[in-house]
Amino acid sequence: MSQVALSQVHAYPVHERIRRTTAERQAELDREAAAQLRSLPYPRYYLSFATIAPAEPLWTGTLPYQPLPFQWSCHIENETGNVRHAGFLDPSGEPPMASLAGHLLAILGEVGPVFTYTRFAELVIIDLAEMYPNLADRLTLTIDRLIDLRAIAQAHYFHLSPKGTWTLKGLLPTVAPDLAGAELDEVQADADAARAYLDVIDSTIAPERRQQLIGALRAFSKRETLALVRLARFLQR
Repeated sequence: MSQVALSQVHAYPVHERIRRTTAERQAELDREAAAQLRSLPYPRYYLSFATIAPAEPLWTGTLPYQPLPFQWSCHIENETGNVRHAGFLDPSGEPPMASLAGHLLAILGEVGPVFTYTRFAELVIIDLAEMYPNLADRLTLTIDRLIDLRAIAQAHYFHLSPKGTWTLKGLLPTVAPDLAGAELDEVQADADAARAYLDVIDSTIAPERRQQLIGALRAFSKRETLALVRLARFLQR
């Protein structure tokens, strides 16, 4: 291979990885992913938020289309590999953000990496810190602990199945096919969660329907963070 060709390969490592894995029909996982993850301590936290961004503000002090968190899910893993789940969902219809932030800080404590997928959780926490100055210092310290699993996966893993997309849903069939194929109720995506929450806080909704949607919201968010646990373990192999 000429020096020019070699320089082109090194300039476009992602393209070279696509070419190689396509030709060999085999997934590729760099050892560096495992090295990065194994260097991180326990306990480990796996976090996701659900938000709404209504055109017409629901609560005093909020803005049109402002992303407002109403739910979080967190799996906590200790050094022996045991995992437990915690979650928050306020179905009362009152502004949930302050209580959501307080409960989250209580669960996350002060030490241990907090795994997310993309920077979305970081942006949510930044907004919460701006809304609640009394919690800002602790929330800012939480931001410093965030680890973006998507960034690690994109840098060190390639498989033909995602076909260039890096959504968590697109990646799951290659790292946790049992979760990818698991049946969920009507809440199967973030947009579904937002719609379901608006129905939950609607005072005219039937009680049975309300409980059904609450259960669906909890199941969806729990699977989201369990997927992060499985992805981290896959990358750390």
